[in-house]
Amino acid sequence: MGLSTKDLYLIGYNLACCAGWATILYTALPSVFGGLVTGFDTLPSSLAAVYALPNLEKILIYTQSAALLEIFHAALGLVRSPVLVTAMQVGSRIAALLSVTHSQQAQVQFGAGLMVLSWAFVEVPRYLFYVVAIITGDATKKTPYPLFWLRYSLFAVLYPTGITGELTVFLAAAAETESTALYYLLMSFP
Repeated sequence: MGLSTKDLYLIGYNLACCAGWATILYTALPSVFGGLVTGFDTLPSSLAAVYALPNLEKILIYTQSAALLEIFHAALGLVRSPVLVTAMQVGSRIAALLSVTHSQQAQVQFGAGLMVLSWAFVEVPRYLFYVVAIITGDATKKTPYPLFWLRYSLFAVLYPTGITGELTVFLAAAAETESTALYYLLMSFP
Protein backbone atom coordinates (compact mmCIF):
# COMPACT_ATOMS: atom_id res chain seq x y z
CA MET A 1 0.00 0.00 0.00
CA GLY A 2 1.48 3.33 -1.07
CA LEU A 3 1.21 6.47 0.99
CA SER A 4 -0.64 9.44 -0.47
CA THR A 5 0.62 13.01 -0.47
CA LYS A 6 -1.80 13.71 2.38
CA ASP A 7 -0.33 10.80 4.37
CA LEU A 8 3.22 11.99 3.75
CA TYR A 9 2.29 15.51 4.86
CA LEU A 10 0.60 14.24 8.03
CA ILE A 11 3.56 11.95 8.80
CA GLY A 12 5.92 14.91 8.44
CA TYR A 13 3.70 17.16 10.55
CA ASN A 14 3.33 14.57 13.31
CA LEU A 15 7.04 13.73 13.32
CA ALA A 16 7.93 17.43 13.57
CA CYS A 17 5.54 17.92 16.49
CA CYS A 18 6.81 14.75 18.19
CA ALA A 19 10.38 16.00 17.79
CA GLY A 20 9.46 19.40 19.24
CA TRP A 21 7.86 17.88 22.32
CA ALA A 22 10.70 15.37 22.72
CA THR A 23 13.17 18.27 22.61
CA ILE A 24 11.21 20.00 25.36
CA LEU A 25 11.42 16.83 27.49
CA TYR A 26 15.13 16.49 26.71
CA THR A 27 15.65 20.10 27.83
CA ALA A 28 13.49 20.02 30.96
CA LEU A 29 13.92 16.58 32.50
CA PRO A 30 17.60 16.86 33.53
CA SER A 31 16.79 20.01 35.49
CA VAL A 32 13.81 18.45 37.25
CA PHE A 33 15.61 15.18 38.00
CA GLY A 34 18.69 17.10 39.14
CA GLY A 35 16.55 19.00 41.60
CA LEU A 36 14.93 15.81 42.85
CA VAL A 37 18.33 14.33 43.70
CA THR A 38 18.56 16.80 46.57
CA GLY A 39 15.11 15.77 47.84
CA PHE A 40 11.45 15.57 46.90
CA ASP A 41 10.80 18.87 48.67
CA THR A 42 12.71 20.64 45.86
CA LEU A 43 10.20 19.52 43.21
CA PRO A 44 8.19 22.78 43.26
CA SER A 45 11.31 24.90 42.77
CA SER A 46 12.61 22.53 40.07
CA LEU A 47 9.30 22.84 38.21
CA ALA A 48 9.35 26.62 38.67
CA ALA A 49 12.72 26.75 36.92
CA VAL A 50 11.63 24.78 33.82
CA TYR A 51 10.30 27.69 31.77
CA ALA A 52 13.56 29.64 32.14
CA LEU A 53 15.72 26.85 30.73
CA PRO A 54 17.73 27.87 27.64
CA ASN A 55 15.68 27.73 24.41
CA LEU A 56 12.69 26.07 26.09
CA GLU A 57 10.38 29.06 25.59
CA LYS A 58 11.17 29.32 21.87
CA ILE A 59 10.70 25.58 21.26
CA LEU A 60 7.48 25.59 23.29
CA ILE A 61 6.04 28.51 21.33
CA TYR A 62 6.83 26.93 17.94
CA THR A 63 5.72 23.45 18.92
CA GLN A 64 2.47 24.41 20.62
CA SER A 65 1.62 26.98 17.94
CA ALA A 66 2.02 24.28 15.28
CA ALA A 67 -1.09 22.69 16.79
CA LEU A 68 -3.11 25.51 15.20
CA LEU A 69 -2.66 23.57 11.96
CA GLU A 70 -4.73 20.75 13.49
CA ILE A 71 -7.81 22.97 13.27
CA PHE A 72 -7.18 23.36 9.53
CA HIS A 73 -6.49 19.62 9.19
CA ALA A 74 -9.92 18.93 10.68
CA ALA A 75 -11.67 21.67 8.66
CA LEU A 76 -10.14 20.44 5.40
CA GLY A 77 -11.00 16.81 6.15
CA LEU A 78 -7.38 15.66 6.34
CA VAL A 79 -8.22 14.01 9.68
CA ARG A 80 -11.50 12.80 11.16
CA SER A 81 -11.40 15.08 14.21
CA PRO A 82 -14.38 17.38 14.81
CA VAL A 83 -13.44 20.98 13.98
CA LEU A 84 -15.12 22.62 16.98
CA VAL A 85 -13.67 20.19 19.53
CA THR A 86 -10.21 20.52 17.97
CA ALA A 87 -10.48 24.32 17.99
CA MET A 88 -11.49 24.34 21.67
CA GLN A 89 -8.66 22.00 22.68
CA VAL A 90 -6.01 23.87 20.72
CA GLY A 91 -7.45 27.24 21.74
CA SER A 92 -7.24 26.46 25.45
CA ARG A 93 -3.58 25.50 25.07
CA ILE A 94 -2.84 28.66 23.06
CA ALA A 95 -4.52 30.73 25.80
CA ALA A 96 -2.28 29.05 28.39
CA LEU A 97 0.74 29.62 26.16
CA LEU A 98 -0.10 33.31 25.83
CA SER A 99 -0.55 33.56 29.58
CA VAL A 100 2.81 32.03 30.40
CA THR A 101 4.72 33.93 27.70
CA HIS A 102 3.27 37.29 28.80
CA SER A 103 3.48 36.89 32.56
CA GLN A 104 6.69 36.92 34.57
CA GLN A 105 4.83 35.63 37.62
CA ALA A 106 3.35 32.70 35.69
CA GLN A 107 6.77 31.72 34.32
CA VAL A 108 8.43 31.35 37.72
CA GLN A 109 5.87 29.29 39.61
CA PHE A 110 5.68 25.49 39.71
CA GLY A 111 2.58 25.30 37.50
CA ALA A 112 4.43 26.48 34.40
CA GLY A 113 6.82 23.53 34.58
CA LEU A 114 4.02 21.14 35.50
CA MET A 115 2.02 22.30 32.49
CA VAL A 116 4.94 22.10 30.05
CA LEU A 117 6.05 18.63 31.22
CA SER A 118 2.49 17.29 31.26
CA TRP A 119 1.89 18.53 27.73
CA ALA A 120 5.17 17.06 26.51
CA PHE A 121 4.66 13.65 28.14
CA VAL A 122 1.21 13.41 26.53
CA GLU A 123 2.19 14.74 23.11
CA VAL A 124 5.29 12.64 22.34
CA PRO A 125 3.41 9.32 22.33
CA ARG A 126 0.29 10.89 20.78
CA TYR A 127 2.11 12.22 17.73
CA LEU A 128 4.18 9.04 17.41
CA PHE A 129 0.96 7.03 17.60
CA TYR A 130 -0.48 9.04 14.71
CA VAL A 131 2.64 8.42 12.62
CA VAL A 132 2.46 4.67 13.18
CA ALA A 133 -1.30 4.63 12.53
CA ILE A 134 -0.83 6.38 9.18
CA ILE A 135 2.06 4.14 8.12
CA THR A 136 0.32 0.88 9.12
CA GLY A 137 -3.14 2.00 8.05
CA ASP A 138 -4.60 0.74 11.34
CA ALA A 139 -4.55 2.62 14.64
CA THR A 140 -5.68 -0.33 16.75
CA LYS A 141 -4.46 -3.70 15.54
CA LYS A 142 -1.14 -2.80 13.92
CA THR A 143 0.12 -0.23 16.41
CA PRO A 144 2.66 -1.66 18.88
CA TYR A 145 0.85 -2.30 22.14
CA PRO A 146 3.21 -0.22 24.35
CA LEU A 147 2.60 2.83 22.14
CA PHE A 148 -1.15 2.14 22.06
CA TRP A 149 -1.17 1.79 25.86
CA LEU A 150 0.81 5.02 26.38
CA ARG A 151 -1.46 6.93 23.98
CA TYR A 152 -4.63 5.91 25.82
CA SER A 153 -3.34 5.65 29.40
CA LEU A 154 -1.03 8.59 30.09
CA PHE A 155 -3.85 11.10 29.94
CA ALA A 156 -5.34 9.65 33.13
CA VAL A 157 -2.50 11.23 35.10
CA LEU A 158 -1.20 13.88 32.74
CA TYR A 159 -4.43 15.67 31.87
CA PRO A 160 -5.17 16.50 35.52
CA THR A 161 -1.56 17.62 36.10
CA GLY A 162 -1.61 19.62 32.87
CA ILE A 163 -4.87 21.31 33.78
CA THR A 164 -3.54 22.06 37.26
CA GLY A 165 -0.48 23.66 35.71
CA GLU A 166 -2.63 25.63 33.26
CA LEU A 167 -4.86 26.91 36.06
CA THR A 168 -1.89 28.07 38.13
CA VAL A 169 -0.52 29.82 35.04
CA PHE A 170 -3.87 31.55 34.42
CA LEU A 171 -4.14 32.60 38.07
CA ALA A 172 -0.59 33.94 38.20
CA ALA A 173 -1.07 35.79 34.90
CA ALA A 174 -4.39 37.26 36.06
CA ALA A 175 -2.55 39.03 38.86
CA GLU A 176 -0.53 41.05 36.32
CA THR A 177 -2.09 44.02 34.55
CA GLU A 178 0.19 43.62 31.52
CA SER A 179 -0.93 40.03 31.03
CA THR A 180 -4.64 40.70 31.37
CA ALA A 181 -4.34 43.66 28.98
CA LEU A 182 -3.44 41.17 26.23
CA TYR A 183 -6.75 39.34 26.72
CA TYR A 184 -8.73 42.57 26.68
CA LEU A 185 -7.00 43.51 23.44
CA LEU A 186 -7.71 40.11 21.86
CA MET A 187 -11.36 40.15 22.97
CA SER A 188 -11.92 43.64 21.56
CA PHE A 189 -11.52 42.39 17.98
CA PRO A 190 -14.89 41.69 16.31
